[in-house]
Amino acid sequence: MKDKITLIPYSLEGWSLATRQTLRNIAKFPTELGFKPYCLYLPNKYTFTKDTNKMLKNIVLLKLRGEHLLFPYPPGFWMGITKFSRIYKSILEDLMEIISKRFNSFIIYVYDLPIEQIRQTGQDRRRNISALDYLIEEKLFETADKILVFNKAMEDVLRDRYRLPKSKFVHFEILDMGVDFVPPIEKSLGEVRSLVYVGNLSKNRIEGLESALHRVPPNVRLNFIGPNGEWLKGMSHINYLGILSTDKLYQTLSNSDFGILWYSSTLSHYFRLSSSAKFSSYMIAGLPVLVDKHAQWPAELVKKYKVGIVADNFEKLLYKASNIDEDKYLEMRKNTLVPTICEVV
Repeated sequence: MKDKITLIPYSLEGWSLATRQTLRNIAKFPTELGFKPYCLYLPNKYTFTKDTNKMLKNIVLLKLRGEHLLFPYPPGFWMGITKFSRIYKSILEDLMEIISKRFNSFIIYVYDLPIEQIRQTGQDRRRNISALDYLIEEKLFETADKILVFNKAMEDVLRDRYRLPKSKFVHFEILDMGVDFVPPIEKSLGEVRSLVYVGNLSKNRIEGLESALHRVPPNVRLNFIGPNGEWLKGMSHINYLGILSTDKLYQTLSNSDFGILWYSSTLSHYFRLSSSAKFSSYMIAGLPVLVDKHAQWPAELVKKYKVGIVADNFEKLLYKASNIDEDKYLEMRKNTLVPTICEVV
């Protein structure tokens, strides 16, 4: 039988926590399906200039042949805007095209669109997107036989920009998480509602959320988990738990009543295309979610699968969580325990 290969990063050093977890999962799940992980050197913007020798080792990839090739996007293609990163991305893109021709099918797993994220957020970095960035991305996606994306909105962005055929696309809806955790089947809803948020707690990352923290209903307790949350200490009805180990994290999530999905106003529109590891973590823990409607794709998933509450703003979410009756809550929680969030088109 011909080999099935997953190209994974040579090292996870320098990537964000969320990216590291996603890449671990990309290595884990295909392996369970018979794929062999093969290390590809994918530098980030911090390690690019000092790891030339590792980059040269990618030449051995030219020996690869097999049945299916799976490649995560965007690691290695998006390292910030520098002269060297553009040169490297161009070389890597050509390398991927050569390799892909030696496999029966070339599959790209897209979990982020950096160019689109910069365009959607309107950040100053937008002026640094060059024509070369578009050309490299276009050539990569044209080379693929199948492109795995979250949803139709993400598909439409790529199809409209690069004139790609619909037959290339498969929807996977949410990120799979390679965590061995089984939440309890039975759970009661207490008088005090325990809400939890997981993620980077820098004020700019939860912009719009921090203003509501002084107006928390008396029967709601907010727990925050993640880095940069020291400024939360001492606030009424708020408990900052810091950074937790994986086992402790999922146990804490499972003991909570709702998980909070929140994205700053500059990011929320981008989430019509994308979900996040945060949403997947809540589902694994059997935790219904609270999500602002402006995060369009997570909000659609919550309504579609009836796994939480959607509202116009955080204060309304707090009010609904504090007043929900137990029967309605337990029905939501039951839906999180059913592994049905998967769609292939």
